[in-house]
Amino acid sequence: MSEELGRNIAEARKAAGLRQHHLAEAMGVGKSYVSMVESGARKPTDEQLEVIAGLLGKSVSDLVDFGLSTAEDVLGLLLRLEAAGCGAVPSVDDAGNAAMGVDGSAQHAPKLDAALRQWANMRSALDSGEITEEGYAAWRDARIL
Repeated sequence: MSEELGRNIAEARKAAGLRQHHLAEAMGVGKSYVSMVESGARKPTDEQLEVIAGLLGKSVSDLVDFGLSTAEDVLGLLLRLEAAGCGAVPSVDDAGNAAMGVDGSAQHAPKLDAALRQWANMRSALDSGEITEEGYAAWRDARIL
């Protein structure tokens, strides 16, 4: 993940017209540290990643690669949730739309259920205008890290 993160940071930095020393100054580190981050040799702290994203006009989730390039990658993640006892189960609604349900009898189902409810509440707050896109992105990014 560090190599892909580093590449994403380097690409976004170049696209923003910034040099490594700009990021280094904002992060309070040396230029060599930024070089190591961009090469994947070092991983920035969560706080440093937030600074980098802000400087580049990106969200943290724009920079982090979760390795979910294909439907198979996503399926693998969902199957890991199932295997971990989180109660993730597939379902299809009457309109034929696929969804993920929670098997309440699974060992860690309450955790998955609580997380999904929290996410649903935040999306509802976003949709109703209670929070801004930026507020939602900040909430989301804090959980991605």
